[in-house]
Amino acid sequence: MVRRWVVWTAGVWLAVVTSVGVAAGAEGEAALRERVKAYWDARKINDLQTLYSMETATVEGRLRPDQMSRTQFSTLRIVGYSITDVRITGDKAEIKLDTEVMHPAMQGKALMGPSIVDYWTYVDGNWYHGERSKSAKGGASPSPRP
Repeated sequence: MVRRWVVWTAGVWLAVVTSVGVAAGAEGEAALRERVKAYWDARKINDLQTLYSMETATVEGRLRPDQMSRTQFSTLRIVGYSITDVRITGDKAEIKLDTEVMHPAMQGKALMGPSIVDYWTYVDGNWYHGERSKSAKGGASPSPRP
């Protein structure tokens, strides 16, 4: 009985370490950069379906599509971005971005926007935009709601 428990515990520990190792390694950073670019490219063209599919809150079942469309965008439109720093710690990442924005009143002129710290989380083998909720940190992620 004790031996079975030790083997099970070792297996769980190995699965967690392997998952976090993939997230933190060079392959993990490349995958993260790819996801960040896809997310911000979708943001530039207001592709809500892509943005919705890449949100941590969607994976956790905390965000419905109608909530995304109401809350995601302000009057400032992102027209450009550049990734200036990537920091991965376990299953969390901070991405620093410089942005270029446009406001309808600016008559087509883009301005340097604010620098942004963007948070990402590694969940179920992929990077998702945003941080995990406190309730999801202790257990498995629920399936997204339809």
